[in-house]
Amino acid sequence: MSDQELLIYKLVTSKYLNTDYGNGRVMALSNNCIDLDKDLKKISDELVLFRKSQDKQMHIDFLMYANKIVSTRFNGYDCRNRIEETRLESSANLQTQFAIKQEQSVLGKSSSETNVYLVIGSLVILSVLVILIRNK
Repeated sequence: MSDQELLIYKLVTSKYLNTDYGNGRVMALSNNCIDLDKDLKKISDELVLFRKSQDKQMHIDFLMYANKIVSTRFNGYDCRNRIEETRLESSANLQTQFAIKQEQSVLGKSSSETNVYLVIGSLVILSVLVILIRNK
């Protein structure tokens, strides 16, 4: 690689890859699914920007290389399924919390209505009892 190519490589991939120049070993910087997913999104956004520009083919090539490395780790960690499971679990938790709040609001109204009916019924029975006692 020429000095200019190496400079562009470092500029483009340093945010996503850890490159050991001594032995040529390259690894993705991120170690968890969320960060890997964010990196893939950033790489995709950068690729769109570079493709709009002219004379950026080397940048695109290095970004595609970084994308391949990050995607390999993303797939190796089975991140797509993990992220989907997390999304489904959080969705289920939100739905459960919403259902609990709805149930509590219905039960709260039911309880207060029951108390009102008990008080009214007690007053009616007491009134009838008073009327019966006075009429004797």
